[in-house]
Amino acid sequence: MDGVRKTYDGPLAIARDLMVINVTKETIKVRMATVHEYVLPPDVGEGYKKAPRTNKKEPGEFIQGGKWKGYTPPPMPKK
Repeated sequence: MDGVRKTYDGPLAIARDLMVINVTKETIKVRMATVHEYVLPPDVGEGYKKAPRTNKKEPGEFIQGGKWKGYTPPPMPKK
């Protein structure tokens, strides 16, 4: 932030987890979200459980193009 302030003295916010930034034509409001610490996600519904699934997905060409030649990542840990 100090580096920005060397050349800019206008409104400034550095985003953090749970920060909400509301932007309209008239104003920009920055606030922290209000959340309950113990909220759990909803259960998975039957529609999701019964939905048809396709075969395992493979990364696209763009992602494959970024692979390191000769590098093999370690195996995932067993459950």
